[in-house]
Amino acid sequence: MSASLSAVDGISNQQQQQQQQQHDEAAAAAAAAAGRLLQRFALRLLGKLTGMEWKAEEAVEIIRKNFCLGK
Repeated sequence: MSASLSAVDGISNQQQQQQQQQHDEAAAAAAAAAGRLLQRFALRLLGKLTGMEWKAEEAVEIIRKNFCLGK
């Protein structure tokens, strides 16, 4: 009886780990999408404020220089 319970626990743990991994992957994908959306918004706002079109690399470099942020 205890052997069959161990097998059930093993399957349950495996399913839990798989669900956690799927959840983690979905959360990472959502965070990446939110980051891209925020970047587009920031570049558009920067463009409207300066009257120039900006590329992400240029904007990041200027922000780092002006706000003394590390890489």
